[in-house]
Amino acid sequence: MKRFLVIGMILLMSLGLFAERKALVISNSAYDGMTLSSPANDALDMANALGAWGFSVRARQNLNLRQMTALIDSLEMSITPEDEVVFYYSGHGTNENGINYLVPAGVNMQTRQVFARSSYSLRTLIEKLGKARSAVIILEAGHNWLPSRPRSTTFFEYMSVPDCSVSVMMSVKPFRTIGELNPERSTFTQAFIQKFNQSQLDYNETVKAWQRELRASSERNVDFWYSGPIRQEMYFNNISQRWRFKTNLFDVEGGGSLSW
Repeated sequence: MKRFLVIGMILLMSLGLFAERKALVISNSAYDGMTLSSPANDALDMANALGAWGFSVRARQNLNLRQMTALIDSLEMSITPEDEVVFYYSGHGTNENGINYLVPAGVNMQTRQVFARSSYSLRTLIEKLGKARSAVIILEAGHNWLPSRPRSTTFFEYMSVPDCSVSVMMSVKPFRTIGELNPERSTFTQAFIQKFNQSQLDYNETVKAWQRELRASSERNVDFWYSGPIRQEMYFNNISQRWRFKTNLFDVEGGGSLSW
């Protein structure tokens, strides 16, 4: 009996030792013909929050398609089935033929183009992050930054996420844009940080509570959309949930030699 208890304890500690909390933060603000004000500030604030919550964070700015692809591939290769992963993006987003895309830096949004060639597919991103135990994708890409949109759309379409290990959250509902014109900081990102910094609930319950608050409020400064709950519970603010991940012997803080 003691042997089984020891084996069980070793297995539990091994899971806790090798499981990591990883975050990738990308902000694209330098586009051809326009520089966006909020992505750099949004990304800095989100990276600081994720780091304080116990995630090992990589933050990068103004990436072209090749650089975005390489960085996301690097994250994918580091993911294990026990990891919790957050991906945050602030910049232009768009859709084409029913597929949503994250638009790299340097792209001119007012020229006709094939986004399947110039931008990064959200569908591909979801597939890559599906290797994690739980993954949340946060997209601050719904601003109507352009003075006009004669040829290129700048909003996302509705999408289904069949992988229950991944949840996608958008700063505004599909087919809509946010009225803020090139703000210094985005309202949704700031509200997200504040909400999850205060919450002691897991991701699914925090989102549900936030939605109830917004429905009951007369001020609708935030009108986000998310694809649905994740299968496994995931706490963003790890400070109030340290007992779930750590013991005195194995105090892994999302970093160290195992960190991506």
